[in-house]
Amino acid sequence: MLKRLKHMLVKEILQLLRDPRMRIIVFGVPVIQLTIFAFALTTDVTNIKTAVLDLDVSHASRELLRQFTSSGYFEVSEYLSSPSQIPHLLDSGEVRVVLHVPAGYANRLAGGQTAAVCSGAYCLSSNIWNPPGSKADCGGLGWIISPDGDILAETDPDAPFATVAVDLEYARLSKTTYPRYVPE
Repeated sequence: MLKRLKHMLVKEILQLLRDPRMRIIVFGVPVIQLTIFAFALTTDVTNIKTAVLDLDVSHASRELLRQFTSSGYFEVSEYLSSPSQIPHLLDSGEVRVVLHVPAGYANRLAGGQTAAVCSGAYCLSSNIWNPPGSKADCGGLGWIISPDGDILAETDPDAPFATVAVDLEYARLSKTTYPRYVPE
Protein backbone atom coordinates (compact mmCIF):
# COMPACT_ATOMS: atom_id res chain seq x y z
CA MET A 1 0.00 0.00 0.00
CA LEU A 2 2.75 2.50 0.96
CA LYS A 3 4.72 1.54 -2.13
CA ARG A 4 1.77 2.43 -4.36
CA LEU A 5 1.29 5.74 -2.55
CA LYS A 6 4.99 6.57 -3.02
CA HIS A 7 4.83 5.83 -6.76
CA MET A 8 1.71 7.96 -7.13
CA LEU A 9 3.33 10.92 -5.31
CA VAL A 10 6.44 10.71 -7.49
CA LYS A 11 4.28 10.61 -10.64
CA GLU A 12 2.25 13.68 -9.57
CA ILE A 13 5.34 15.69 -8.66
CA LEU A 14 6.93 14.91 -12.02
CA GLN A 15 3.72 15.96 -13.77
CA LEU A 16 3.71 19.28 -11.85
CA LEU A 17 7.29 20.01 -12.88
CA ARG A 18 6.66 19.22 -16.58
CA ASP A 19 3.99 21.88 -17.07
CA PRO A 20 5.48 25.45 -16.91
CA ARG A 21 2.11 27.06 -16.11
CA MET A 22 1.56 24.68 -13.21
CA ARG A 23 5.02 25.50 -11.81
CA ILE A 24 4.08 29.19 -11.74
CA ILE A 25 0.81 28.45 -9.97
CA VAL A 26 2.32 26.05 -7.43
CA PHE A 27 5.48 28.00 -6.62
CA GLY A 28 5.06 31.58 -7.91
CA VAL A 29 1.70 32.49 -6.41
CA PRO A 30 2.63 31.52 -2.82
CA VAL A 31 5.89 33.48 -3.08
CA ILE A 32 4.00 36.57 -4.27
CA GLN A 33 1.44 36.17 -1.46
CA LEU A 34 4.14 35.81 1.19
CA THR A 35 5.90 38.90 -0.11
CA ILE A 36 2.74 41.00 -0.07
CA PHE A 37 1.58 39.76 3.33
CA ALA A 38 5.01 40.38 4.85
CA PHE A 39 4.60 44.11 4.15
CA ALA A 40 0.85 44.33 4.71
CA LEU A 41 0.53 42.46 8.00
CA THR A 42 2.11 43.46 11.28
CA THR A 43 1.59 42.33 14.84
CA ASP A 44 2.89 45.57 16.35
CA VAL A 45 0.41 47.35 18.56
CA THR A 46 0.82 51.10 18.10
CA ASN A 47 -0.89 54.27 19.31
CA ILE A 48 -2.00 52.77 22.64
CA LYS A 49 -4.13 55.39 24.38
CA THR A 50 -2.21 56.33 27.51
CA ALA A 51 -2.89 58.48 30.55
CA VAL A 52 -0.05 60.06 32.52
CA LEU A 53 -0.03 60.73 36.25
CA ASP A 54 3.23 62.58 36.92
CA LEU A 55 3.49 63.33 40.64
CA ASP A 56 7.21 64.10 40.38
CA VAL A 57 7.06 66.79 37.65
CA SER A 58 10.81 66.73 37.11
CA HIS A 59 13.24 66.57 34.23
CA ALA A 60 13.68 62.82 34.84
CA SER A 61 9.93 62.18 34.72
CA ARG A 62 9.58 64.24 31.52
CA GLU A 63 12.45 62.25 29.99
CA LEU A 64 10.72 59.00 30.94
CA LEU A 65 7.50 60.26 29.31
CA ARG A 66 9.42 61.36 26.20
CA GLN A 67 10.94 57.89 25.86
CA PHE A 68 7.51 56.30 26.11
CA THR A 69 5.87 58.58 23.55
CA SER A 70 8.77 58.61 21.07
CA SER A 71 8.53 54.83 20.68
CA GLY A 72 5.33 55.19 18.63
CA TYR A 73 3.57 52.61 20.74
CA PHE A 74 1.99 55.01 23.22
CA GLU A 75 -0.20 58.04 22.52
CA VAL A 76 -0.84 60.26 25.54
CA SER A 77 -4.50 61.22 25.58
CA GLU A 78 -4.99 62.22 29.23
CA TYR A 79 -2.94 63.98 31.91
CA LEU A 80 -4.15 63.11 35.40
CA SER A 81 -3.80 65.02 38.65
CA SER A 82 -4.83 62.32 41.12
CA PRO A 83 -4.53 58.53 41.43
CA SER A 84 -8.29 58.37 42.07
CA GLN A 85 -8.88 59.15 38.38
CA ILE A 86 -7.13 55.98 37.19
CA PRO A 87 -9.84 53.32 37.82
CA HIS A 88 -12.55 55.28 35.97
CA LEU A 89 -10.37 55.83 32.87
CA LEU A 90 -9.29 52.18 32.70
CA ASP A 91 -12.78 50.77 33.40
CA SER A 92 -14.45 53.02 30.83
CA GLY A 93 -11.89 52.08 28.18
CA GLU A 94 -10.86 55.69 27.53
CA VAL A 95 -7.23 54.63 28.02
CA ARG A 96 -5.50 51.27 27.92
CA VAL A 97 -2.39 52.19 29.95
CA VAL A 98 -1.57 54.58 32.79
CA LEU A 99 2.01 55.74 33.29
CA HIS A 100 2.26 56.63 36.99
CA VAL A 101 5.45 58.47 37.98
CA PRO A 102 5.57 58.71 41.79
CA ALA A 103 6.79 61.75 43.70
CA GLY A 104 10.52 61.58 44.37
CA TYR A 105 11.30 59.54 41.25
CA ALA A 106 14.08 61.91 40.11
CA ASN A 107 15.72 62.05 43.55
CA ARG A 108 15.88 58.27 43.90
CA LEU A 109 17.24 57.92 40.38
CA ALA A 110 19.85 60.68 40.76
CA GLY A 111 21.04 59.23 44.06
CA GLY A 112 21.61 55.85 42.45
CA GLN A 113 23.46 57.32 39.47
CA THR A 114 25.73 59.37 41.73
CA ALA A 115 26.57 56.35 43.87
CA ALA A 116 27.31 54.19 40.82
CA VAL A 117 29.56 56.70 39.09
CA CYS A 118 31.47 57.82 42.19
CA SER A 119 32.07 54.29 43.45
CA GLY A 120 32.79 52.84 40.02
CA ALA A 121 30.49 49.94 40.85
CA TYR A 122 27.10 48.64 39.85
CA CYS A 123 24.42 50.01 42.17
CA LEU A 124 20.93 48.77 42.79
CA SER A 125 17.90 49.71 44.79
CA SER A 126 15.84 46.81 46.00
CA ASN A 127 12.88 48.90 47.09
CA ILE A 128 10.12 46.42 47.91
CA TRP A 129 6.45 46.82 47.09
CA ASN A 130 3.69 46.24 49.61
CA PRO A 131 0.08 45.50 48.65
CA PRO A 132 -2.46 48.33 48.96
CA GLY A 133 -3.80 48.64 52.48
CA SER A 134 -0.60 47.50 54.18
CA LYS A 135 0.95 49.86 56.71
CA ALA A 136 4.21 50.55 54.87
CA ASP A 137 4.29 51.64 51.26
CA CYS A 138 7.84 51.52 49.91
CA GLY A 139 6.80 52.45 46.38
CA GLY A 140 8.06 49.30 44.71
CA LEU A 141 10.46 51.15 42.44
CA GLY A 142 13.95 49.76 42.08
CA TRP A 143 16.78 50.12 39.60
CA ILE A 144 20.15 48.77 38.53
CA ILE A 145 22.74 51.32 37.39
CA SER A 146 26.08 50.70 35.67
CA PRO A 147 29.37 52.26 36.81
CA ASP A 148 28.91 54.88 34.07
CA GLY A 149 25.51 55.95 35.42
CA ASP A 150 23.42 54.21 32.73
CA ILE A 151 20.13 52.78 33.95
CA LEU A 152 20.26 49.10 33.03
CA ALA A 153 16.90 48.00 34.47
CA GLU A 154 14.02 49.29 36.57
CA THR A 155 11.36 47.54 38.62
CA ASP A 156 7.84 48.47 39.64
CA PRO A 157 4.87 46.71 41.28
CA ASP A 158 3.89 45.12 37.95
CA ALA A 159 7.43 43.94 37.13
CA PRO A 160 8.99 43.36 40.57
CA PHE A 161 12.13 41.57 39.33
CA ALA A 162 14.97 42.67 37.07
CA THR A 163 17.97 40.64 36.03
CA VAL A 164 21.12 42.09 34.46
CA ALA A 165 24.38 40.41 33.49
CA VAL A 166 27.08 42.19 35.51
CA ASP A 167 30.59 42.48 34.11
CA LEU A 168 32.80 42.38 37.20
CA GLU A 169 35.95 43.15 35.18
CA TYR A 170 34.33 46.35 33.86
CA ALA A 171 33.47 47.40 37.42
CA ARG A 172 37.05 46.68 38.53
CA LEU A 173 38.44 48.77 35.65
CA SER A 174 35.98 51.59 36.40
CA LYS A 175 37.34 51.89 39.92
CA THR A 176 40.79 52.66 38.49
CA THR A 177 39.57 55.75 36.58
CA TYR A 178 39.40 58.15 39.52
CA PRO A 179 38.40 60.88 39.85
CA ARG A 180 35.00 59.99 38.42
CA TYR A 181 32.36 62.65 37.87
CA VAL A 182 28.59 62.37 37.63
CA PRO A 183 27.31 63.35 34.16
CA GLU A 184 24.81 66.19 34.21
